[in-house]
Amino acid sequence: MKHCKKCSAGEVRVKILSNGFCQECEHERAWDNKTEYKRQWNTAMRMKMRQKASLEVNRKWKEKYGDASVEEVASYL
Repeated sequence: MKHCKKCSAGEVRVKILSNGFCQECEHERAWDNKTEYKRQWNTAMRMKMRQKASLEVNRKWKEKYGDASVEEVASYL
């Protein structure tokens, strides 16, 4: 019979994951880990900056070329 490494709860009471921790302890461990939280935050900020950059590029394209497509602009150059 398996037991959680942290709280010693048996598999009758909780589900034991493949890493040896129960679901509750694994959830606590994941959020207590500051590097994991920072990684998730950095990923979210990176996606936010990419969206902002995309909006800025689209705005500048609209100012310079209007509604022209990439192929139309390329044919003029």
